[in-house]
Amino acid sequence: MDDLEVRDLFAMFAMCGDLAGRENEADSEEYTYEIVAHRAYSMADAMIAERKPLPAGLPEVMKKRTRK
Repeated sequence: MDDLEVRDLFAMFAMCGDLAGRENEADSEEYTYEIVAHRAYSMADAMIAERKPLPAGLPEVMKKRTRK
């Protein structure tokens, strides 16, 4: 799965969570399709940025060590 497909998948789930998390439509700003899509892809981009591998260092060394 390439990054574009991952971005779309993350956006889909972010959108579902965002809309499901709205308790009362009257309590929040008006959501247009454009606002919903923008929020979903913003969240997807943030999730992709967090997936980037850590630079080599202690966390990477600790992950490679396994005890038997």
